Amino acid sequence: MESMSHRPAWKTLLAFAIIYFVWGSTFLAIRVGVREVPPLLPAGEELGMRTILGTAFLLVSVVVITTTRASRPAMASEAKGAT
Repeated sequence: MESMSHRPAWKTLLAFAIIYFVWGSTFLAIRVGVREVPPLLPAGEELGMRTILGTAFLLVSVVVITTTRASRPAMASEAKGAT
């Protein structure tokens, strides 16, 4: 255990600064959203972002699966013969 290397202090401070900034901006956005924005607008934005991210994930998954299967023709032919 003596051979463990320690992280530089600046990396730890940078990680905490990023967390502080992200959390702080989230609370600021919630505060502004509650005061200034109609209630259904943030819900619609969240649904839209989830739809975009979910669709992107689905498309990437399909491309990866298709590419993986196309690179192994022996397995694809075995799967066709099994049905």
